[in-house]
Amino acid sequence: MGSNGNDGEAALVRAVRALDQGDIETVPDKLERLCNMLPSNRRGAFHAAEEMLARWLLKNMAGNTANAERVRRYPPAWNILAAVFTAVPFFSLAKSLADRRFVSILQQTLKEVSVPQEEAAQANGVDSDVEMTDAPAEEFTSNPRKRKRTAPSSFEISYQRQSHGCLGTAEALFEALRILLHRCDARSLEGSPNHRMGAEHIKSLFSTSAAEAVATLIPLLTISNLVIDQGDRRSFEGQSTWISTFNALWELRLQGPNDSSTVAINLAISSMALLGKLTGVSQLSTCSFDVIVREQWTRDLSRFLARNLILPSRAALLNSKDQDNVLRVVDLASISAAQIYPVLFDLVTRPYGDKAGKKDFEVWTQAVFDVILEALKSNRRDRSLAAIEAIMETAAERDLALSASSLRAVCKEFALGPDQERWSLLLPIVKLNPDVFLLSEEGDELLQQALRKTQNSQLLGSADLDKASQFIVSLADGYARARDLATFITIWAKNLLAAGPKAPLGALWSRPELSQTVANHVEQFLNVNQLLEILDTLTPGDDVAGASASIQIIDALSAGIKNEEFVDVANMKAFETVYSHRVSRKELSEKLSAGRWAIAEKCLSKGTLEEAGRIWSQIKEDASHVLRKSSIQKQETFTAFQCCIAVWLANIPDGPAEKEVGNMVCTFVDRLVESTSKPDGKKSSKERLTVADYLRWMLSKSARAMTLVGLRNGVFQQLISLSPLQDPAQAEAVPHSSTPCQSLLDNESNLYDHELMSKLFDSHMDLLRTSRGTLFDQPVRLVVQFFNDIPTELLSRSQREALMSNLVPRLPLDSKAVKSAQFNDWRQVVSLMVKLMRMPTVYEGMSFAHVGMIGNSTQMIYAKEAPHEAHNEWLALNLVGDLAKLSVGQMSSDTLGQRGRAYFTEAISYLQEGSQEITLRLALLRAFLLTTKGSLASKQLEGWDSSVLLLKRAIVALAQTALTNLSHDRGILAATAALEALDILDAGLIKEAVGGHISSLVEASKARDHAFEAFSWEARTFLARHYPESLGFPFTMVFHETAAGGDQSTATVGKYALLKYVDAVVRDADDETKLGYLEKLIGNGGATKQNPVASKLIVVHRLLQHVKGTKDAPTPSAFDLSQAHSVLCTWLLHISTPPEFVLAAKAVHLLLDQRSWALSQWNIEVTLSTVSTVASHHNSVISASPKIYRCLCSLVEIIIKRHRIRLDGHFHIVITALHSVLRQLISQPSVATSAHAQSFARLLTLICEPTDASVSRSSGVGGLDSERDRAKRYAGQYMYLVLMQYIKLQLELPVAPAVREALDSGMYSVLDITTQGGVKLMNDAMDLSGRIIFKELYKRYQKFGKWSGV
Repeated sequence: MGSNGNDGEAALVRAVRALDQGDIETVPDKLERLCNMLPSNRRGAFHAAEEMLARWLLKNMAGNTANAERVRRYPPAWNILAAVFTAVPFFSLAKSLADRRFVSILQQTLKEVSVPQEEAAQANGVDSDVEMTDAPAEEFTSNPRKRKRTAPSSFEISYQRQSHGCLGTAEALFEALRILLHRCDARSLEGSPNHRMGAEHIKSLFSTSAAEAVATLIPLLTISNLVIDQGDRRSFEGQSTWISTFNALWELRLQGPNDSSTVAINLAISSMALLGKLTGVSQLSTCSFDVIVREQWTRDLSRFLARNLILPSRAALLNSKDQDNVLRVVDLASISAAQIYPVLFDLVTRPYGDKAGKKDFEVWTQAVFDVILEALKSNRRDRSLAAIEAIMETAAERDLALSASSLRAVCKEFALGPDQERWSLLLPIVKLNPDVFLLSEEGDELLQQALRKTQNSQLLGSADLDKASQFIVSLADGYARARDLATFITIWAKNLLAAGPKAPLGALWSRPELSQTVANHVEQFLNVNQLLEILDTLTPGDDVAGASASIQIIDALSAGIKNEEFVDVANMKAFETVYSHRVSRKELSEKLSAGRWAIAEKCLSKGTLEEAGRIWSQIKEDASHVLRKSSIQKQETFTAFQCCIAVWLANIPDGPAEKEVGNMVCTFVDRLVESTSKPDGKKSSKERLTVADYLRWMLSKSARAMTLVGLRNGVFQQLISLSPLQDPAQAEAVPHSSTPCQSLLDNESNLYDHELMSKLFDSHMDLLRTSRGTLFDQPVRLVVQFFNDIPTELLSRSQREALMSNLVPRLPLDSKAVKSAQFNDWRQVVSLMVKLMRMPTVYEGMSFAHVGMIGNSTQMIYAKEAPHEAHNEWLALNLVGDLAKLSVGQMSSDTLGQRGRAYFTEAISYLQEGSQEITLRLALLRAFLLTTKGSLASKQLEGWDSSVLLLKRAIVALAQTALTNLSHDRGILAATAALEALDILDAGLIKEAVGGHISSLVEASKARDHAFEAFSWEARTFLARHYPESLGFPFTMVFHETAAGGDQSTATVGKYALLKYVDAVVRDADDETKLGYLEKLIGNGGATKQNPVASKLIVVHRLLQHVKGTKDAPTPSAFDLSQAHSVLCTWLLHISTPPEFVLAAKAVHLLLDQRSWALSQWNIEVTLSTVSTVASHHNSVISASPKIYRCLCSLVEIIIKRHRIRLDGHFHIVITALHSVLRQLISQPSVATSAHAQSFARLLTLICEPTDASVSRSSGVGGLDSERDRAKRYAGQYMYLVLMQYIKLQLELPVAPAVREALDSGMYSVLDITTQGGVKLMNDAMDLSGRIIFKELYKRYQKFGKWSGV
């Protein structure tokens, strides 16, 4: 080995010395040779050759000659330097880099590659006749995630100066810098003093002032922008680290007080331009390359700008009113205002988790907004409009507190300009601060100007129309919050009058969103007197426009009247106001006439019987005319019908109008029934109503109306005959959920109306009996769907038997009968039969052959639709097998009578005939034998044992046939059925069936192909049960899946198959064997550093459930549950996907809960440390799924419950874990929900209010006070630290009200065990802001949380 190393070193020295031989054209070949030699020589004891190489490269890079430029631009040269950086000791490397002026060469190279030249500019340059420079351009794939090998780096200067050449050089240069800086950071904290000194020397090369450092940094940003601007979608090596390398170089500068100014002048514009392209904040463009690169660059750039520009500028503003940095950036970015200003505002308004208070944040945000606004006023209008729209969108998303004067200026300058109104600006303005339009004369003028634009809504596009509608709704919210809803209603009425009575339903001021908003605010922001005053202003008149406006407004007000106080005063007032208009029904549009009926219906539902009589006396004549004469397709007719139903309900029982209105309603229902045979002459459309709409409303919203109508048979026939599914043209367009039957089922009260359900059952059964079609015709499909939707317990035994008797004769018997069949429809039929047979159901003529017919039909239909999907066919046959078990079980559950004897005789005969396909026959045989094993039939039928033996022999014969053909899907399907059937036989028969197929089964069990996956799992399970010695180590496949990096098996066949296999493996194993399996799965050192796939974690969890274990291991070195726990905790730190984390956490929880005796103090502390580490990582898996947070809380909770005594003397570890989990809760919006806050509060309650079981000791030593009191006093010495952390986090981060409310109960528990001295200590340790928050919390505690003894 030593000789080989010396030879390699000598060869490297010779290769380095050869660089000086020959001309410049030979350099590329020599450098390529060196690139190949360096990796094999990195571990040598000598480094003289590498140092010589670095010096030669830097020497030949220096200067302004063409040859020096060619070497500087040559990527392999930088690749060699990167390799040298890892091989040469720092002390020697630092001297070489300083002597050869490395930083100057670096700056010169960056300056050159940041300004690529196009081919046209190369026409008269050096080597302009080289045509190969275009070749590599076509090599790059359009897929940003797929990296293709690029052409070899060219040494021709013409190619190097073009964009592709520049980016190739930049790629190598960035990587070399990254390696150098990373090695410096790593070695500066470890190694010998010489190494640390050398690292500091290298860092000192970059330790210049900020003004000098930008000479290196500006080209780095320019190159990054170049990648995006040119649309180069290559995935460069180490591209995600480019901006972090930029940050690292900046951090090496000599820090000074004017660094933020330097950033503002030199780096801010380029950085923000790049950030805008990455995030799309400016709404102009976004990059399209690798999402990982984009996210990493975004994080690094945001961090750089926040630390070096935003936060220093904010501090300067708040401390000394200095806005110079912001002014500089805004002034320099004026040409790129549309791109830079939105990014600047986005950065300014982000929460950075520092200690800035809400007031300071508002001052800072307002100041920057005002500076940007002033700059935009003098900028070009197209730039200004694009910038201010993006800025206002950001402000609205973050609900910023901008001043009314500033927003008014935006509205005046940009939103309501002379060219056109901009609803994209008006909408965020009114959302942010409606006072812009409410509290000044100038604001009122702007509002009137905006409202005038709404009167021509037909001129607006769809996007602007939606924004204008939202503007009006937000304006209503603003008036309501200002306690001036009456003024808005006046404005609403004025604009409705201007629109006229014939305004379409989609008109801006007639939209339902506005009516709903006003209705929601009625009782919240109005008192009774104000509501009456509003109703008085809607005085009656003779004009149609006024009546139309009043109807729409009063409809909204009436919908919002719910409180008894408001109902008593305003209910009848609203009705009288609407019906006192001297405008006839004919003068109103259909929409407004329907609205008037809707108001009457609302008033009826809230009023007394006397008020109902007064209302009925006024509407009776119009109601009678509408229900008799008006088309049932009109909305007016529908609302009048609803109104009459309300009158009828108000008069029951024994009301004065009960009979009159009842006759009117029943007459109209008869008209609905008659309309099915005599359809309306008008062609129906989407806007027109059908009889199904009436029935749907009666069944879902007014089920009592069905009872009042008298449950007429004709009405129930409508449920079937009027269903949209009856029309073949509409069958595919109308889902079942829209049918009247589904509306009935959606109303739970209907389901338990026995009379109603009985009538409905009879109607469906009549349709089924009268239908002459097959099971796949529309009427039968509707019946099947209906019975699948209703709960089984609602059907009596006679009804179930009648339904089965009508379904079985319609079974398809040949391929012609299934010609029009759809497999989904057939699956619905089989599912219904299984559902019915789960309850006692012995229908007339019941036969086992019926199940066989169903199985044959399943195979025929599946062969027609999807002949190559064996796995799905297997699932369908499993459903048939379930039906066979249920059918046999119905007959074998009671004493056999004549019918039972006939059934079993026929079943045995049918199974012995063997006319079925092999897979189906195996499934039926297994179901029959499994169900009848030990049943009454086996004791009461003559010749039963001989018949059963013949059936078992049939399984053996069929299995031998099936296991000989595993070359195609059908054969695999049959083999799978064979293995399942063999499982129920005796060992002797199993050996006879598979004795010659063991080797083929072992091979099949190792198959990785998807087509064999289900069978391979079944084969594994079978072998584990009956031939475990053939498998070797039974969990080898888990390692294969880990190596492959996937978890396809569990995704294909599901978790059940894997668990079934594990149970089979360990069925007869002892604890020592199970622990051996665990050790091989998780005990090896390499496995702890992997990211385990779900299958391995499922196996581990199942094994832990089976291992009972002992308190002491057989030998000190033996693998035990304590070691398994340690490995699982290590996995929790490395897992990167939520499902795997949850599985690993469950395994740890299982050990802590059910195997607590097997764990040591070390395991408890490791668990708490793991929780702290996972919760502290900001980029950890916890952000991806809220389930992770609950897992962390559950781990801490089980330790508190089961291992409380072990925390004595180690409570500081618990406090650390609680601090981390609490910070994670508040700092992550995806985690901060009330449910998660309750989980954390539960932890505090368990600690501060321990149960007797958690603190009891086995020693039984008595004392004067209880263990609970002792545990509470001990916890009180530490838990105040959690409360202080909570207060600190409230100062740093926003806390949602729901989270704060949920956490209060836990904090009250902490205060319960904190002494007065502890409270005083907390108060003294806090600053003024913290004491204010603590004071409010303590007040709430004394009022709501402290036990008063009452």
